[in-house]
Amino acid sequence: MKSTLLTVSFGFIFTLGFSQVGINTSTPLTTLDIRAINHLGSASPEDGLLVPRVSDLSNDGMVSGQLLFLIADWTDDNGTPSDTSDDILLSKGFHFWDADSTSWADVGVASAAIQNSTMEGDIKHGFQNTDHSGWYLLDGRTVASLPSNAQTAASSLGFTTSLPNATNRVLKAKSGSEALGAQTGNNAITLAASNIPQLTGTTNTSGSHDHQYEDWVAEFTSFSVKTGGSSTGSRFSFYQPYVDTTEASGDHNHALTVGNAAPTAVDATPASLVTNVFVYLGN
Repeated sequence: MKSTLLTVSFGFIFTLGFSQVGINTSTPLTTLDIRAINHLGSASPEDGLLVPRVSDLSNDGMVSGQLLFLIADWTDDNGTPSDTSDDILLSKGFHFWDADSTSWADVGVASAAIQNSTMEGDIKHGFQNTDHSGWYLLDGRTVASLPSNAQTAASSLGFTTSLPNATNRVLKAKSGSEALGAQTGNNAITLAASNIPQLTGTTNTSGSHDHQYEDWVAEFTSFSVKTGGSSTGSRFSFYQPYVDTTEASGDHNHALTVGNAAPTAVDATPASLVTNVFVYLGN
């Protein structure tokens, strides 16, 4: 072991004058050139680069690109009691310090984000129920409850008070003067008279019928006058009821009203598949 260390040390000394460092090589090709014991051959157990290993990442880094290896999954509670909505789960693996977002970023997640061109403000549907890997559930929570880097990202998107609430909502493209994140529309609608196409019509006109009616008839009695001659006449005696019917050919129609004065609202919710909606605010 001592012999190996001395060999490496001499290698450093030998190459410092050229501002390049070589390990297992006297002719480094880059700033740091590390060669395997069997260069370009099969790996040996001693080959590789061992970076500092830690059990948590509770302290901030110093410079962007600072690399550490997290030896087990660890939850960052952001200085608040654990098991709260702003907790961040950091998975076992390599993490680097991102000074721009002032947070530790998972090397694997960062690579996936680059490959998928994920940017702050991107939206996705998912079956996950909680925040994960920089994706935050759009549930209307206050921006102040988010981690500091997510607060910054949310504010840059125009959400300074709270995140939009996508609960029971479909996504709609912005138009006119609408504000991003605003809630519009309703799942239930009630039709008014102005929403119904004009309907012109009458009832069937073939309904010939008659009506019974009652009237009174005056009865008169006859009388004779024999003064200076013979003369006859009549005089009113009394009234009696008279019942008859009108003409039976009275075709006519009636006005009608269609609809309900207190209509039930119509459910306009489309057939759908239920998911959660997330926004990417970075790790």
